[in-house]
Amino acid sequence: KTSSLSSDSLTTLRALTFLGVMMSKALAAGLGAVAVQIFSGLAPSRAAWGWTLTIPADGGFSCQEGNTRGGAMGSVAADYDCTVVPDTGMTCDVTTISIKCSDGDGGEQNFVPPEGTCINDVAFAEGKNQTPDTLNWTQVPVCSTSGAAGKMIGCAAAAVLAGLVF
Repeated sequence: KTSSLSSDSLTTLRALTFLGVMMSKALAAGLGAVAVQIFSGLAPSRAAWGWTLTIPADGGFSCQEGNTRGGAMGSVAADYDCTVVPDTGMTCDVTTISIKCSDGDGGEQNFVPPEGTCINDVAFAEGKNQTPDTLNWTQVPVCSTSGAAGKMIGCAAAAVLAGLVF
């Protein structure tokens, strides 16, 4: 004996099957969205801004690579280096310096910004109840006059002083 369903029953069955499939897809999408939100908080935070420092105009030197150094996400450690070029007639005590980040809350210190979590954006840091991190040069070069010009000034001063003494 075969049972037959009326056309109304068959339509209802199809609608319920369709509704069940759609509900399972919606549930899967919702659970996926929740999982993304949960697990994205576990990844290290990355900045949407960049980390740059500019050489002071009166420092007695420039950077061979350009006077503003640094970068944003995707930059490499070399982007944070400066090959020191003394101004004309000057010498400097170092040949290279680099930009480093230090955690404002006492965590990691002196790291290349994109290789760690460097939050130097004040508004963003304060929004997360953190102390903003700081960017600094590894060292500020000390540059002074050198060479013949410096020796000439020294000799001239000695001659003037000698003339005053004798």
